[in-house]
Amino acid sequence: MNFNYKAKIISFSILIIFLFCLYIIGSCKNCFETVDVKKFEELIKEDKVTILDVRTENEFKSGHIEKAINIDYYSEDFIKKCKDTLDKNNTIAIYCQSGSRSKESAKLLTKENFTVINLKGGMDNWKKYNKKTVK
Repeated sequence: MNFNYKAKIISFSILIIFLFCLYIIGSCKNCFETVDVKKFEELIKEDKVTILDVRTENEFKSGHIEKAINIDYYSEDFIKKCKDTLDKNNTIAIYCQSGSRSKESAKLLTKENFTVINLKGGMDNWKKYNKKTVK
């Protein structure tokens, strides 16, 4: 095998790795972090954070995190309501009852270029640690 052939293979391999890295970095636009109760509680104290409860209106009325905005994940115009209500300059701290709806909501919102942090275990976990809720 001559030197030119080896150099071409190495160059091609480096190019493939570089393109793969760009793909991974680009796909992280749709990433969000799921955090525990302690980290979520710290985060929601910050100024540029909007708390979003994606449970139903009745669930929200039964008790929610103070200052939370309620937009029901099941509403047919969920994304439109979010785009009309939420500030893309703020981090969206999102939760639901157990963590499933908020995870799905976070996926949708990151596709719309929102920065999202998801509460692991949702309101169930929040209450487990005896954190404050309001009605």
